[in-house]
Amino acid sequence: MAKTKIDLSVDFKGLDGKPLEGGSIGKALAERIAQSNTKDSPKLMLIAFDLYSDKPVELDSVDLALLRKFVEDDAAMTNLFKYRILEKLK
Repeated sequence: MAKTKIDLSVDFKGLDGKPLEGGSIGKALAERIAQSNTKDSPKLMLIAFDLYSDKPVELDSVDLALLRKFVEDDAAMTNLFKYRILEKLK
């Protein structure tokens, strides 16, 4: 199965386009996954460990869809945070 390389090791930027404190999008997403409670937690946690390393990760289409669905469905994430992640998951 072909894999897609995604890089979430970039700074999380606010509405003004300036980096916000707190690290990269990948680390913030990894922490959000760790704090969530979903039925897909084993697979999502494996993805979270990779994202937290602040390196590009390669995901197959199933894992990419799982991550995208998590982001879209998570009620605790702000719209800005979701937007910044989803623009990288295109």
